[in-house]
Amino acid sequence: MFSKMLVVLNILLLCVVFYLIVYLNKHENNNGNQSWSNSTPVATNNKNGHKSTSLAYFVMDSIENRFEYFKSVRNQLHEQELQINNYINHLKLGFKRDYEEYQNKASKMSPAEDQAMQQKLYEKDKYIQAQVEYKNQELSNNSFVKLQDVRKKIDDFLKEYNKNKRYAYIVSANPDVFYLVDSANDISTDLINGLNARYKVQK
Repeated sequence: MFSKMLVVLNILLLCVVFYLIVYLNKHENNNGNQSWSNSTPVATNNKNGHKSTSLAYFVMDSIENRFEYFKSVRNQLHEQELQINNYINHLKLGFKRDYEEYQNKASKMSPAEDQAMQQKLYEKDKYIQAQVEYKNQELSNNSFVKLQDVRKKIDDFLKEYNKNKRYAYIVSANPDVFYLVDSANDISTDLINGLNARYKVQK
């Protein structure tokens, strides 16, 4: 469940990155027909009249693996998923025991007892299905909230990091989108160090 949420967030980030590439490429072509194949970063004037490199990037995999707060969130969600799985497996095991007991006693039951036992099993099965749906939705909601919190922490830090308007755009790079990047514009290490310093995790 947690990995699916990450996939969705990465897809959204890819859409944003793709839009920025198209937009910036169009902007360059309208201002001198420059090409993204040039090694020199595009520069624009910020509101203070200073030149700013248009695009910087960070590698999301690095953030996921080295941002301690994110790792803590991931562990919390993984633990919640394990607890849910254990709870559901416990319910299913109880249902299996009841069903096996019913099979062993069915031949000796009266019609009324047989019907009552079948109704009990039916209601228990419905309860388990409802719990599976409820718990999975609970995990999904919690994952969304926590991942949004991680995203906000990254956003807040980047606003502070880029308060001098050095960069016009800061994006999350993905190998499926960027085939060639200039490592001079990789701010992953700055971002990770800054985030870990700002959001210390209690161990």
